[in-house]
Amino acid sequence: PLRATLRNPTGNALGWNRARVACLVEVVTDEGLSGWGECGAAQGLEVLAAVVEKQLRPLLIGEDPTNTNRLWDKMFSMYEVGGRTSGISLQAVSGVDIALWDLRGKITGKPVYELLGGKVRDSVLGYATGFYYLETGDPVSLVEHEAHRHLESGFRAIKVKIGGLPIKLDARRVQVAREVIGPDSLLMIDANQAYTVAAARDLARRVADYEIGWFEEPLPASELRGYVQLKGTIGMPVATGECVYTRFGYREWCAQQAMDVAQPDLCNAGGITECARIASMVNAWGMLCVPHAWGTPVGLSATLQLALTLPAATRAYARFPLIQEPALECDQSANPLREEVAPMPFKLKDGVLTAGDAPGLGVDVDRSALDRFLVR
Repeated sequence: PLRATLRNPTGNALGWNRARVACLVEVVTDEGLSGWGECGAAQGLEVLAAVVEKQLRPLLIGEDPTNTNRLWDKMFSMYEVGGRTSGISLQAVSGVDIALWDLRGKITGKPVYELLGGKVRDSVLGYATGFYYLETGDPVSLVEHEAHRHLESGFRAIKVKIGGLPIKLDARRVQVAREVIGPDSLLMIDANQAYTVAAARDLARRVADYEIGWFEEPLPASELRGYVQLKGTIGMPVATGECVYTRFGYREWCAQQAMDVAQPDLCNAGGITECARIASMVNAWGMLCVPHAWGTPVGLSATLQLALTLPAATRAYARFPLIQEPALECDQSANPLREEVAPMPFKLKDGVLTAGDAPGLGVDVDRSALDRFLVR
């Protein structure tokens, strides 16, 4: 469990982030090889680490680490019997599963995308997530300055946080972002589950002229029926799913056609093994899968490795990001864990990201950084 205090807190519709946290998993073989994974860790760091150590570790001792299907089923079965198929239980399974894929790559000498069957595409569009609320400064001017910064960094797509200010003011922030980036860059918005159906429709009406690529998490994750009501009525795609766990959780969302863009998070929804299954199901229902990404280079690399292998949403000859093709979220807010735990294994060039051919995830974790940020 890792924690880094932020010098300048950032806010979204859910509240203020005064620290960035992560929970990394290392799986070590008797031959000395190791793989790294990352658990979704917004809550309960110490509990999450204890679940990995006390419940999952004993299940894996003595097993073949390359048999990721068997080990995923073994871990999941323990929780399915007790009805604990979401939350911290699945976040822990996710971290262990990602570590096993990294380890499997190191054992075979292949990157994870090759173990998944090979790349469908050579690169993935990177989009800058930012525009968090700050405790000081004009919220509209801050958007203007940040949008310029992301363009200068090479991004051709950005995502603006909304939901923490009055709807009229947040709509103005979206307008300013579009004015800065111009008509040729992609613009998404993310409400972090802030709105009711009526409020989401109001916000969507106010920003309808700004060519919104998707409206992410407009409603609470528990509001499946609300998403069904909203989708198709607001003139822009609806994206959600980072808080939906496993293919069993996604089943009803797909059957109800409750989203346009599905966003399973590898560190929450069951790791690489399960998110590959989710992506296949989403594709079969005719929706675009854009895995949600957050945290350290471990989770980011795992997400890129999977995104490179996902089938396009349609078989169109010309395929565009956010229409037929996935993209990768690149959080640009302050995060010492992202910056210091490991060097980023990929770079943004011409707005896109590519993965190298290093075995596994290609991530080289800095153990001294782990020691600095360790929750003791």
